[in-house]
Amino acid sequence: MHSSEEFFSRKKEELGVRLNDVQKKAVLHTGGPLLLLASPGSGKTTTIIMKIGYLIEVVGIDPSRIKAVTFSNASANDMKDRYRRFSLNSHP
Repeated sequence: MHSSEEFFSRKKEELGVRLNDVQKKAVLHTGGPLLLLASPGSGKTTTIIMKIGYLIEVVGIDPSRIKAVTFSNASANDMKDRYRRFSLNSHP
């Protein structure tokens, strides 16, 4: 298991992903459903991908137990592509 700060540091090094404090808070929220509502280009998809990675790598959740929902097929495909890149570059 990795601590949350180790996770964020590792992702910054591996992927160049840097989250702000609000995004980190969303990633660390594991007590139930989470709704991310923000303007376009604000980092929602990146935050969701980081949250999925955190749940798998740090919390130990089985990936088949995670459900992420978007509003369009284009957004869903973008999320899948980004997660593939995330998981290929990750070394849990």
